Amino acid sequence: MHRSYRSASRRLVATLSAVALTATALASSLGTAPTAGAAATTTSVARTAATVTAGPAAVSQASPTTVSADALPTVQINGVVWTQAISGNTVYAGGEFSAARPAGAAPGTAQTRRDNLLSYNLTTGVLLTNFAPVLNGRVLAVAVTPDGSTLVVAGTFTRANSTPRAHLAAFSTANGKLISTFAPTFDGDVRALAVTNTTVYVGGSFHRVSGVARSALAAVSLSKGALTGWQPTADAGVRALVLTPDRSMVIAGGSFTIANGRPAYGLAAFGAFDGRTRPWAAGSQVRDAGPNAAITSLTTDGKAVYGTGYVYSPSGAGNLEGTFSASPDSGVLNWVEDCHGDTYGAYSDGSTVYTVSHAHYCTPVGGFPQPPVGSANMRHALAFTAAAAGTMGHDEYAGPKYHDWFGTRSPALVNWFPALAQGTYTGVGQAAWSVTGNGRYVVMGGEFPSVNGVGQQGLVRFAAKSTTSRQGPTYAGAALAPRLLSVRAGTVRVAFQADSDPDDTRLTYRVIRDGDTAHPIFAQTLTSTFWNRPTVVLPEEKLVPGSVHDYQVLANDPSGNLAVGSIVAVQVAAVDAPSPYAATVLADGASNFWRLGSNRVKDYAGFSDLAITSSSTVAAVAGPLAADSTAATTFDGSSSLATTRTQLTSPTTFTAEAWFSTTSTVGGKIIGFSDSTSGTSTRYDRHLFLNPNGMLSFGVARNNGRDQINTVRSYNDGQWHQVVGTLSPSGMALYVDGTWIASIHGTAPVNPYSGFWQVGGDRSWIASLHLQAAIGDVAIYPTALTGVQVASHFIAARAVNQPPSSSFGAQVTGSDANFDASASSDPNGAISSYAWNFGDGSAPATTVTTTHTYASAGTYRVTLKVTDNQGATTSSTQILEVSAPVTTTPPPTAPASTTDTTSTTCTASTTDTTGTGAVTTTDPTTSLPPPGP
Repeated sequence: MHRSYRSASRRLVATLSAVALTATALASSLGTAPTAGAAATTTSVARTAATVTAGPAAVSQASPTTVSADALPTVQINGVVWTQAISGNTVYAGGEFSAARPAGAAPGTAQTRRDNLLSYNLTTGVLLTNFAPVLNGRVLAVAVTPDGSTLVVAGTFTRANSTPRAHLAAFSTANGKLISTFAPTFDGDVRALAVTNTTVYVGGSFHRVSGVARSALAAVSLSKGALTGWQPTADAGVRALVLTPDRSMVIAGGSFTIANGRPAYGLAAFGAFDGRTRPWAAGSQVRDAGPNAAITSLTTDGKAVYGTGYVYSPSGAGNLEGTFSASPDSGVLNWVEDCHGDTYGAYSDGSTVYTVSHAHYCTPVGGFPQPPVGSANMRHALAFTAAAAGTMGHDEYAGPKYHDWFGTRSPALVNWFPALAQGTYTGVGQAAWSVTGNGRYVVMGGEFPSVNGVGQQGLVRFAAKSTTSRQGPTYAGAALAPRLLSVRAGTVRVAFQADSDPDDTRLTYRVIRDGDTAHPIFAQTLTSTFWNRPTVVLPEEKLVPGSVHDYQVLANDPSGNLAVGSIVAVQVAAVDAPSPYAATVLADGASNFWRLGSNRVKDYAGFSDLAITSSSTVAAVAGPLAADSTAATTFDGSSSLATTRTQLTSPTTFTAEAWFSTTSTVGGKIIGFSDSTSGTSTRYDRHLFLNPNGMLSFGVARNNGRDQINTVRSYNDGQWHQVVGTLSPSGMALYVDGTWIASIHGTAPVNPYSGFWQVGGDRSWIASLHLQAAIGDVAIYPTALTGVQVASHFIAARAVNQPPSSSFGAQVTGSDANFDASASSDPNGAISSYAWNFGDGSAPATTVTTTHTYASAGTYRVTLKVTDNQGATTSSTQILEVSAPVTTTPPPTAPASTTDTTSTTCTASTTDTTGTGAVTTTDPTTSLPPPGP
């Protein structure tokens, strides 16, 4: 249970939790119970065979019968709904409220009085006006007989329609009237019901029924309310009852630890006729009982019995905060899900199991991780497959507080996540307390004020997708905008983060360039969830250097709901970017690439920017790359660190690469993975760190201990060093300055948990939490880089730039000159700019080829300066002889044609590559045409 809710929720659950067997399940499997003394029959229920994988199953796409996450308009209440039952097209809801109002009505408006019990039309969600009983206390359980004739109501009330009714009453579903012949009295609250057409099984916190001793369990006849001979006992409250599909047993759940005088920790099975204890295996494995834990609900779909529970205490009071499925006959567990949140109810339609809770950690069942703070990942409504699909993974929080169900069969979490807001009525911040359905609809009740961001207080309906499916992809606009980067001439790197959808795992994406929706540059269907939104990277090539293009991402679900991302523009690089190292990192598939040097560090490869967490950090010191002006960040060694903010599951295959410079004799973390952003994580590994002696280590935690690789020399010499750690299923390796140090092969599985990447601080496997150092470019890769790749990164980072060469040709005709600098080149990069000085004081030109007209004849000194992609410059000079054009006028007495053409070709060339400004000039070669005839 999430710690912020434990205390208040424990008290509330202890007094109010209740569950009733749904009318749908009973009607389909129970009929009328046999009379006392009749021979019990045993029915063998065949379950459909399912494929079960080792380890947690992948998140399941909703099946065709799974309801949509769309919240249908439903009557609202002004308090809390604890319990519901469906009979035909009518939903009965009980709880603690005084008024109902139509869907869409604001609180306090259009109210109709209803005293803790109401009914509404399942198809329309509209309040039924012909059923308005008045109960003077909370309604904790409702159930309808299988024949649909009678509604049985239980709770804390003592009067119904002004008539004495001590915690139990019955109403005719035909006319809504209180049944006068049914009036048993209880001396304590009734919290659980299981009904047949003739008998009402009751559980609660009572000691006498109609004056006769009964201990938390009893049965009365429906016709007269007379107490029957069924009298099992429990030493504490009973909160849930369900009849097995063959009607031979009643399964009870609650906080009791003794039943019929024998140990029974929260679960017990009794004969439906004699009340004697029956063996039921789930009770030996699922153990929630005592003052700080309990089984909160039991229900059946005719194939399995489903139970839910809660735990509040680190003292081992219980072992399940989630749901279990068990064989009705034997109690043998079919599966368990333990999503770390008090779970209050479950409903199964035979293929999908819906639960209400405040689940906040479903990683062991293949679901979402624990949120770092607050309720970021908390979900109040979940769905699971009814059949087992995998086995539970290890629980990273296992200990006195949580049980590790590792290896136990588990269902698949279904991608169905309606957003129920937490309510305030009970004061414990919960949302839904009750769930049931009829195969076409799922209905929930509780204290939630809204669903999916729309006001819908206390009651809500969900229907099959064939009826409604308006919930589309979650993110749009700026949240779905692509991130564009152009670092090489003629290319653009288009990256976007996959969207998510509350009831679909597979979304179809289109990336549109320049508004051309008919010809998307990318069209593909991808799988994602709200906690796992992969980054998609598209290399756009053969674009015109210097051109401008805009990009847009569109995402739609199978039902046609469309999310439209914002349009983002980029100018295509005209030349390669000034960092061969950055280009190499991106080309090798980095999923995150942080170029440090500021307090907010952009992720050049993905969408997880780094945040510097201490004001004492000094940024923008000289970086590690010899041919790159990118800065680095200094970390103070006492409180500063940089952290991602997007939570992810710890990787099992990755490479971490970083550059650092330090003289520390204390040591600390360079980069690693941790479960918190605070700098004092409780789980931490996959880290590269400096030891106090200056030696480097790469460490990974495994199920059977730790694996650690160490260097044999020290690196706290104040120089820049590259350090790289790789992990894959085949092992782990450490590299320093492009050189392989050591490897560990054939290792055990790594420990899974959820967390964040941290740079410069947090706990590691030495005493120091923070490293005093300058840290430069840091990258994470989803693969294990090879030794060749690591070495190429080091070479690209440390290589010294070679200057470009400047060379051009010139052709002069009269006063016009044509220039061509295409012969200029750069040995280890590209020319980024050209600057022409024509020697006559005119404005310079900046293109590769250009023309110039001189105003007068003469000798001119023409200089070309070229700059490469890393800022180095080189100039070359030529001397040009320019002649003015000669115009000849023909004689007036006879036709004549005279042509005087002056042409000058200059091939002289001078070059300055020393940076001193000295230039050696050679005389130009001048060629003139012969004189005319």
